Amino acid sequence: PEAQRLAALRRRVEADLRRGATDGLVPELTELTTTYPYDEAFHAHLVRALRAEGRHADALAAYETARRTLADALGTDPGPELTALHRELLAGPTAATTPTASTSPAAPPAPAEGPVPAEGPAGNIRPRLTSFVGREPELGALRADLAASRLVTLTGPGGSGKTRLAEEAALRAGGPA
Repeated sequence: PEAQRLAALRRRVEADLRRGATDGLVPELTELTTTYPYDEAFHAHLVRALRAEGRHADALAAYETARRTLADALGTDPGPELTALHRELLAGPTAATTPTASTSPAAPPAPAEGPVPAEGPAGNIRPRLTSFVGREPELGALRADLAASRLVTLTGPGGSGKTRLAEEAALRAGGPA
């Protein structure tokens, strides 16, 4: 029920943004991103709503808040949608992103640039552009630990590959992450 409610809420916000109806969206989306800090769709909608209102600096700040939240709490970067929005913001306002008095609906966001796999992994695991090499013993140990327990904590110094190892284990497990 909660997942269905949130999906309906996302669809309604998307429709509001498409038709340019941003009145009241920014406070609503700010509250939603506070309540659901790991929901990238709500963060992306907030960035779009701020941009549609001509609040370019606030849109960049909202992106940075989302990026920091995901990095600090989950050790991950924003997905393709937020990354593409960030690139658009850095490129500056264009005719397509500058708010106007027109009542025509806003154009849908441009797809992310760069290589995108035909079919991405299920869940929230980022698509891999390189192969996984040289960590088979650690991967085997992690899989054994996961078979014995639902929660496993990986520790180590920054940059040692904890996130990459966890993502590879999740991909090979085949279930949603």
